[in-house]
Amino acid sequence: MTLSITNTLAAAAIAGGALLLPFSASAADLAVGDYLGKTAAEVSAALESRGFVIKEIEREDGILEVEVEKTASGNANDAAEFEFEIAQATGEIVKVEIDD
Repeated sequence: MTLSITNTLAAAAIAGGALLLPFSASAADLAVGDYLGKTAAEVSAALESRGFVIKEIEREDGILEVEVEKTASGNANDAAEFEFEIAQATGEIVKVEIDD
């Protein structure tokens, strides 16, 4: 299952009340609009400092697409995979995708 959070969805969630997300979403501890950095090195450092393992970083049309993994309990079987899209112009997250 893939859950994608974008600016539109985030706005709808705020306007409509609480948004219930799977456990793995809370492990991300990051949301659309959060600042991670403008370069691949800055983004990598920011994510690694939050316990993410970087799997891949691609640059396309001013967007850094970063695939990461994080475990909630330190157990590899509990790992959740995430994809963040970061606008290089602002350094802010523009999309979060959570794969279960």
